[in-house]
Amino acid sequence: MEKARSIKNQVHDLKKVDPVMMQVVKNGLDSIAEQMAITLQRTAHSPVIREVLDFATALMDTQGRLISQTSGAPIFVNAMGPTLRFVLEHSIPLEQWEEGDVFLVNDPYLGGSQHLPDIVMFRPIFKLGKLAGVCGCVAHHVDVGGTSPGSYTMTADSIFQEGLRIPPVKLYSKGCLVEDIKKLFLANIRLPDFVWGDIEAQLACMRVGERSFLELLERYGSETTMECVDALMDYSERLVRHGINTMPNGRYEFKDWLDDDGVNDEPAVIRLALIIEDDCITADFTGSDPQRNAPINCSQSMTGAVVHYCLAAAIGADVPVNEGAFRPVKFIMPEASIVSASP
Repeated sequence: MEKARSIKNQVHDLKKVDPVMMQVVKNGLDSIAEQMAITLQRTAHSPVIREVLDFATALMDTQGRLISQTSGAPIFVNAMGPTLRFVLEHSIPLEQWEEGDVFLVNDPYLGGSQHLPDIVMFRPIFKLGKLAGVCGCVAHHVDVGGTSPGSYTMTADSIFQEGLRIPPVKLYSKGCLVEDIKKLFLANIRLPDFVWGDIEAQLACMRVGERSFLELLERYGSETTMECVDALMDYSERLVRHGINTMPNGRYEFKDWLDDDGVNDEPAVIRLALIIEDDCITADFTGSDPQRNAPINCSQSMTGAVVHYCLAAAIGADVPVNEGAFRPVKFIMPEASIVSASP
């Protein structure tokens, strides 16, 4: 198991940062994510976003680490960071990002979306020509094609029946809409005007995030702000580790079944062993059923989000939602299983 930095070292690092300034920056970052969420909700066309609030907004640093995220739908906890890191490492490297770019992806196997209707978007934030951060959002759209309206196909035995699967692509390049991408996307949608209205709402919320984040950097300075970000991540990690430390060490096992998968009548088994060792916790899903040829499989990010959300509820503390909060949790998910589906 990868060793985390000790609590002692984290406390030492926190002493380098003014705790008052750290709290001020935290509130500023949370406010930006909330402003983005309000903008998305108010400008969206569909009730899924406006009323159900099936979305999330976030800020990330240039390494793809989560800085701040609105509560939104709990299933999106830690959804955007892994997707952004995949984009940076395997698709569009940092040196190819330019001011005014907007990236779009909905492939659930890459981490951000839980299923094809969840569209993830990223917008780089540049300060004086240098990448300073990334704002992102994910929202559930009313249709992305596929066999059934709404892109919910309960008899689907393949992801190809569920709708349009989009790898990381540039929707905007240097501030200009890539018309061919828009045409290709909307040609596969049953309600193109409705869906494009929600896409524009996502674009609007990221413009708000970009403007507000630059104002924060200008007010407190880039160096001070990012020092506070690092300290906040360590602070979140300490709170989570402290919460885990109050739980008895041990291995706790649970098994449950889905009655059927919608295609055949055979029950599907989910097994979980929670292993608590001092201030670390491992969620081991070994023994869960292989993935089914049916629409019940979970992506790694969906399974991880559920664990993180349940742990946060169990700890109960007001832990800032950032990358540090996820460090004490490790996962064992069998590949090509119902908790970690593969293409």
